[in-house]
Amino acid sequence: MEDPDEIVEDIPATDVAELGQRMTDFFTTVRQDTDEIYRRLADAHDDRLMMSGQLNLLGRDRRSHARTDRLMESEARASREAWVQSMDASDTTHFEVRALRTTVLAQQTKIEDLLAMAALQSQQRPARDPAHPDVLEEAGSSS
Repeated sequence: MEDPDEIVEDIPATDVAELGQRMTDFFTTVRQDTDEIYRRLADAHDDRLMMSGQLNLLGRDRRSHARTDRLMESEARASREAWVQSMDASDTTHFEVRALRTTVLAQQTKIEDLLAMAALQSQQRPARDPAHPDVLEEAGSSS
């Protein structure tokens, strides 16, 4: 077996310098590639962390949206119930107003009838004349 020192001695000096340069370039390339791999791994890890955070936010958003949806449904149901109640109250008020109008019209008719009867009775009575008190007495005694 040959001694490694002898092999190096057999290589011309320019070849040794070139070999040294090639080895330096190789180590530099390996170091750059290794650094790039670690950078990509770190970026991938950061990406996974960011995606995990976004997934957690989406989960919370989903629960919030579900709560909001339930609240909106509840509000819509309450609004529909309030609308139905207001329509019932409106209908009731409408019928009460119609009943009051009917009552007022009936009372107005009675008042007009009473006024007509009073006018008729006042026309049928003898005129009161203070100069003839016996007219009143005769009218009172004849009835």
